[in-house]
Amino acid sequence: MWWKELKQHVQWDFVESTIWHTTPEMRNRKFMGYYRMSFEAFNSLVEELTPFLQSQCVNLVQPQVEIRKIVAIGIYRLAHGTSGTHMANRFNVRASTIRKYVDVVCDAICDKNKLFSKYINIPSSGHLQKIIDCFHDLIGLPNICGAIDGTHI
Repeated sequence: MWWKELKQHVQWDFVESTIWHTTPEMRNRKFMGYYRMSFEAFNSLVEELTPFLQSQCVNLVQPQVEIRKIVAIGIYRLAHGTSGTHMANRFNVRASTIRKYVDVVCDAICDKNKLFSKYINIPSSGHLQKIIDCFHDLIGLPNICGAIDGTHI
């Protein structure tokens, strides 16, 4: 039983140490399993979040955790919905640290001055009403302005 706990406890170290010695296909498969995104998408997200996270995480905890691990913590939480206590064992940090880093990553992604406005465009009121009318004509549902992965917005 203790070996299962040890295996979970060092997951981040295992991922970091083995990920560079595998083929690109295996690397993507591991990242899809852990973070529900490809290795390239993860690295791209780390690059985009680095300036925001460096300024946010300087005084959060000691010792400083690397940015890749902070993003991994945030994305793993969003991908799996596991508790901070469970993740603390996986990433070798405290549950309170997990909560802080998840908040920081989510804030950086959702802040309109950071990544949100770069990837999500909210139409103006006139254009928005035109989209709502087109959706109503197309599918017959009122007050729908879009659909993402089959979910109406």
